Amino acid sequence: MKKEELSPAPVTPVKVDNNLELKALLEKNLALTQKNLELSEELLAKISYVRRYIFWKKVMGVILWIFIILSTVVSLLYLPTWIKDLQGQMQSMITPGLIGF
Repeated sequence: MKKEELSPAPVTPVKVDNNLELKALLEKNLALTQKNLELSEELLAKISYVRRYIFWKKVMGVILWIFIILSTVVSLLYLPTWIKDLQGQMQSMITPGLIGF
C-alpha cells in the first residue's frame, strides 16, 4: 500500500452562510435586550413605590416620636399644678366632713 492511499481525501472547506446565523443571534440579542429594558423599567417603578413608602414611614415615625415627646414634656410641666389642684379639692372635701362630727 502506498502512503497516498492511506491518507484521507483533502477536505474542501464548505462555506456556510454565517451571515444568517449572525443575523439570527443579533435579533435574539436585541429581543432579549428589549425585554430586559422593559423589566428594568417595571422594576424601577416598583422600587420607586417602595422608596416613597419607606420615606413616608420614616416621616410618620419621626412625627410620632415628636408627638410622644411633646405630650410627655407638656404633661410633666402641668402635672404638679394639676396634682396641687386635685389635692386642694380633696382637702376641701375631707375637711368639712370632719368638722361636722
